[in-house]
Amino acid sequence: MSYQVLARRLRPVTFGEIYGHAPIVQAIKNSLLNKVVGHAYLFTGTRGIGKTTMARLLAKALRCSQLQSDGNPCQKCQGCLDFESGSSIDVTEIDGASNNSVDNIRELVTNVHYLPTFGEFKIIIIDEVHMLSSSAFNALLKTLEEPPQHVKFIFATTEPDKLLGTVVSRCQRFDFRPASKTELVVFLNNVCKQEQIAFENDFVIEQLADQGRGSYRDTLSILEQLITLSGNNRITEDILVNSLGVARGSVLKELLLHLFAGNVTGVVELYRKIILENFNPKNFLAALSSLIFSAIEKVDDFQSFFPPEKLKNFNLSDLSFSELAWIYEVIVKDSEWAIKSFGPEKSIEVILRKVTRRREILFDKELPKSHQPNAQKINTTPAVVKSSGPSWEQFLSFAQSTVGTLATSLIEGNLTKPIELTADRIVINYGFSQDSKIFYEHFCDPDTLGKFKNLIAEFFKVNKENVTLTAAMVGNTSTFTSVAQEQEKKIQAVQNNRKDDFLKNPMVQEFEKIFNKKIDKVNVLDGDKK
Repeated sequence: MSYQVLARRLRPVTFGEIYGHAPIVQAIKNSLLNKVVGHAYLFTGTRGIGKTTMARLLAKALRCSQLQSDGNPCQKCQGCLDFESGSSIDVTEIDGASNNSVDNIRELVTNVHYLPTFGEFKIIIIDEVHMLSSSAFNALLKTLEEPPQHVKFIFATTEPDKLLGTVVSRCQRFDFRPASKTELVVFLNNVCKQEQIAFENDFVIEQLADQGRGSYRDTLSILEQLITLSGNNRITEDILVNSLGVARGSVLKELLLHLFAGNVTGVVELYRKIILENFNPKNFLAALSSLIFSAIEKVDDFQSFFPPEKLKNFNLSDLSFSELAWIYEVIVKDSEWAIKSFGPEKSIEVILRKVTRRREILFDKELPKSHQPNAQKINTTPAVVKSSGPSWEQFLSFAQSTVGTLATSLIEGNLTKPIELTADRIVINYGFSQDSKIFYEHFCDPDTLGKFKNLIAEFFKVNKENVTLTAAMVGNTSTFTSVAQEQEKKIQAVQNNRKDDFLKNPMVQEFEKIFNKKIDKVNVLDGDKK
């Protein structure tokens, strides 16, 4: 008994059955109905998204003698029947990888000059056309530029950048984009309805769509693998976990709640339970980042995202979009490092610990009590960052490395009050002495002020709209010290210490004794180096 895989059994037979490429479908149908078909087409895009299927449908429509009013082939004429049976000698489909020599193309070019056995056109389809050798392309160029009236070329490739510009310029090019997750979910729902396949819950189908990585064919291949394991066309989370190494949706969401709440113990316990199952680091990170992205979309309505019975134990009311965006960014950036490391499981745990303790790391403070399980009230007291604190010094270094001399205005002034910093808001009051008026005026320039606000928002991970930055001239300059003056005092202190160390050196003291002279002047050339 022969079995045909889903990707072949469900291959579209009409333009209307093609998913996700409506503009391309419409363009092809218009050209067929208006009889303005080009002599060469180039379909590009990643694997499994419909390039070859579109090429075959176009070829079939060109061979159809009774084209329908909607642009679809009739499925009944001799041209359509021969195409479906694979017996048409007027349609040639070759693989560029295995037919890439100049001799293969010369033979092809020779045959295209013969008229079709019946019908109007002979069709040449070359899949993975970028695999043709340079000499093979050169043998094809002349015919491609001025083909006989009865010949149409259709090329498909996953790597258009490898094609010669002289080939691309002779074709009508259509770029097929990868399928979105939403499109794959719709596609899977339709397939499963047709094939009478059931899913345990929405998480399973969403994870399957994620694993498809934008490819319809890859998605169907994974679905087929899961069906084989199920035995009864019902796909559960257990099957998904055991087959693909994807963490259970309920466990992932619970882990995410502890991560958002700053509960390291809860995150680590759940993560280590996940590892004990069929753990795949890449799939785990992909599922986690996808879930965080979904949380960002629901940041104003966590009630509809997390299970109510779980959410009631956490208070996430002060979790802002900026903080979620930072978590997502860190996990996505660090994922590549973790997967390539010697121990991906341990590397991922380090990442999870880091983002869970983010406030302690970034702002040198613990998460508020409201972020701990079973919290009774929200801590709304803003964090305070002193002018001499490491958070502000790090920001000044960041500003100098980012905007260079523009940061001079920051260095010539200083904080007049401690910074008020919450999860999504920051207030900074800045001051300048009377003899730094020029820097004050430059600081207050709207363009400069806007750039500083952008820097502050980027560094402290808050929305620019929630950055309050004010400046004023300080009345009593005797008690005011600018950042530049503070830095100068530190340098001077270092230099004085080095002078003292030099004069106390036994060799120097012995020198003074021998010559009966006192060293009265010491120049420290570089206060930053020993």
